[in-house]
Amino acid sequence: MIGSIFLWVCWPSFNAATATPLDAKERAVLNTVLSLVGSTMATFMLSQAIDRHRKFDMVTIANSTLAGGVAIGTIANVILEPVYAILIGFIAGIVSVLGYKFLTPFLTERIGLHDTCGVHNLHGMPGLIAGIVSVIAVTYPEDDYGASINNIYTGVRSTGSGGRGYSYGVQATHQLAAMFIILGASLLSGALTGLLLRLKFWRQLDDEAQYSDAEFFEIPDDFERVTATARE
Repeated sequence: MIGSIFLWVCWPSFNAATATPLDAKERAVLNTVLSLVGSTMATFMLSQAIDRHRKFDMVTIANSTLAGGVAIGTIANVILEPVYAILIGFIAGIVSVLGYKFLTPFLTERIGLHDTCGVHNLHGMPGLIAGIVSVIAVTYPEDDYGASINNIYTGVRSTGSGGRGYSYGVQATHQLAAMFIILGASLLSGALTGLLLRLKFWRQLDDEAQYSDAEFFEIPDDFERVTATARE
């Protein structure tokens, strides 16, 4: 939970670090905080609501509360009404909690996908939400940005650029295409990584050795006895 608190506090700076100009940095910080608030509310509400004992699940509390920071990442620097930033985070929190509760066990049981750190629930699905909302956010009028529009969308035409560049509709199409390209690259690179790790020339460990440090570290003489007692 200490790590989650640090991430919650620092996430606005993650999203604002590369934003230009200064007003875009300020928007990125504000939008990220609001989105994190939305995901935190959704996490605490849903985590307890779907638990049969009506208790909070610490896995979702430590992770899904951060989903809003991921989901707002692509549009943190654009102009948003505060309610939209909160709504994006709220939706991301719901999706993340449901992923931890239902999707991860389903994938583990059906296809043997062991997402030990919940990356799909905190980064994968909220990242997909970020890609979708980036397409929608292009529809904001140019006048709202003033002279900084080409700092936000470098490819679009604006009043000050003499009519050069893409229309906002084309820019939205490019955003959508980029999302599918990234999704495809992620699936391909993940599949290749899995195939490489399954090759026999790597140093393979049997099931019992996977839970022992003896293969790679100097250990105390009584380590195996203590480990065996703990397993029992």
